[in-house]
Order: sequence, then structure tokens, then C-alpha cells
Amino acid sequence: MLVWIMLPSNFDANKKYPTLLFCEGGPQSPVSQFWSYRWNIQIMAANGYVVVLPNRRGLPGFGSAWNEEISGDWTGQCMNDYLSAIDDAANNLPYVDKDRLGCVGASFGGFSVYYLAGHHNKRFKAFLSHDGAFNLESMYTDTEEAWFSNWEYEDAYWNKDQSANAK
Repeated sequence: MLVWIMLPSNFDANKKYPTLLFCEGGPQSPVSQFWSYRWNIQIMAANGYVVVLPNRRGLPGFGSAWNEEISGDWTGQCMNDYLSAIDDAANNLPYVDKDRLGCVGASFGGFSVYYLAGHHNKRFKAFLSHDGAFNLESMYTDTEEAWFSNWEYEDAYWNKDQSANAK
């Protein structure tokens, strides 16, 4: 999996930095060098953070199979990809401060932040979600893309087996 690492301004490899896992929205939007007044990766880095940006399952640019692996499985392999990326950074990059890890994201990235807050096994100290979906049943009826929910969930959300999410 391709993972981008954004380093702080005036980076010093001998220092330890707080590190943010950036959870991309979408769920099928690319990680890119975009400018955003809301989620600007460069500004995060300029404020002293290392930013870890994994190209997790469901992101375009790595073939159709990779892109489609998120459909109907928002809490599966893509979440494992996020945890794998932050674990790899924390264990292999000496400038990442393992005791100051955070998780940020918007939209599907915000949903990911909410999910990881309950499944992170004490990796993270902070979570920041912006407009993350938290009630998928409600999202089914609220999205402006009426086709999306049936395509993504392969049926109405309330018709899906939710037993795996109850664990």
C-alpha cells in the first residue's frame, strides 16, 4: 500500500513529532496534493505534525479491484489499512512520537475516525472528525446522491446483516 508522509516545516530527523493519521473521505476519493481551507495537509505539517496519508482500499489509482474493495465493507479491510499504516509509521520512523498519535478526517474520513475511536487498541490520544457519517441508516435517506446508498450497501442499509458491527 502506498503511504505518503508529510513532514513538518524545518524537519529535524533527530526530534520526535506528534503524528496524525489522515483518513481520506469519499469513500472513493483520491489522496492528493489538494488545497483545502478545511483539511489542509500542508498546514497540519507546518504546525509541527507528521501526517501519515495511506492510500487505503477504496481509493482510485490502483486498479478497479482495489477501488471496489471498500464497497459494502466500510469497517473491514480499509480500517485495517489505516491501522497498518499508523503502526508501520510508529514502529519504523524514529521521528514519530508513538505517545502522541492522532486521527483526523472528514466525511467518510470522519466516519473512519469514529470507527477507529472505538477500535484503535489505545494507539491514539486524540480524534478529530468533521461531518463524518455516524448513523448509516439516516445517511441512507439523507444523501444528495440517491443512487449511492443502494449501490454502496448493495441494498437498503436496514436490510443488511449488522451482526458483525455489534462486536
